[in-house]
Amino acid sequence: MTLRRVRWRLVAVVAVVALAGGVVVASLPATAEDYRDAAVTDARDAASAVGTAALLGDHSDRAPGTFTDAALSDARDGVTAALGDVADLDVPDDASRELRDRLLPLLHRAVAAIGDASRAAGDGDSATLEDAVTRLRDVHSALDDFVRSAS
Repeated sequence: MTLRRVRWRLVAVVAVVALAGGVVVASLPATAEDYRDAAVTDARDAASAVGTAALLGDHSDRAPGTFTDAALSDARDGVTAALGDVADLDVPDDASRELRDRLLPLLHRAVAAIGDASRAAGDGDSATLEDAVTRLRDVHSALDDFVRSAS
C-alpha cells in the first residue's frame, strides 16, 4: 500500500469519526436553557439582518442596485438560517414551545418583508419599498422585544 492510500484512508477514518461525533452531539436532548439561549441568539441574528435590510431599503436610492440586491439577499439568508435553526431544534418543554411559537412567526414576517423590499428595490417601486421598510422596522422592534423578554 502506498503512502498516498494510507493518507486517504486516514482522512476517511477521521471524517467518519468526526461525523459520528457530530451526530451524537446533535442528537442529545436540549435543556430548556439551551433552547432559550439558541432562540435568543437566532432572534438577535435575525434582528441584525432585518435592521440592515431596513437601512438598505431607506437608502436604496443612494446605493448601486447590485450592492442593494446582494446585501438584501444576504439579509434574507441570515433570517432563513435563523428560521431553519429554530425549526430544527428539539423542543424540551412547554416554555420552550411557547418561545418557538412566538419566534417563528416573527422570522416568517422578516423573510417576507425582506423579499418584498428586494423585489421593490429591484423594480424601482418606491411605494412598495416604503411599505416593506415599515414592516421591517416593525418586525425588528418585535424581535428586539423577544430578545429582551426571553433573555
